[in-house]
Amino acid sequence: MTELTTTVLRKSKGRTLEDGDRLLVHYQGKLLNGEQFDASFDFSSFEAEEGRTAFEFVLGEGEVIQGWDQGLKGQRLGGVVELKIPAELAYGEQAMGEAIPPNSPLIFTVEVRAVIPAGETVPIYLDFKDIGIKPKKLGLTEELLAMVEFSK
Repeated sequence: MTELTTTVLRKSKGRTLEDGDRLLVHYQGKLLNGEQFDASFDFSSFEAEEGRTAFEFVLGEGEVIQGWDQGLKGQRLGGVVELKIPAELAYGEQAMGEAIPPNSPLIFTVEVRAVIPAGETVPIYLDFKDIGIKPKKLGLTEELLAMVEFSK
């Protein structure tokens, strides 16, 4: 793998992500052979990993590997993307502990749960409407929706 590829797994109409935005994401990282090396969320069972929380970082500030900064820029709040990252945009010739050998391309599934736009302090959360879910058609009452809103 020599190029970064981004595949949208769940479309969203949420806010477009820009450099300087603080993101809150769930992710799952795997080697090319499918072996998982890290995760905050299991996208196959739709369950959070025990003892893990969503991951927070500032986009475009070098707080994460280059493949994340490049692959998530321009994506949308609420979207789920698969990033196939060549070794040069991951950890390169460095091994990362026992889990990631040197020169390893990586595959991440990433869900953007919330964003604090650059220069602001109030987070914007994933909205059902952004991903095409109509709560009333699902039988979700205003009371239930308020509980979801409150839990953010």
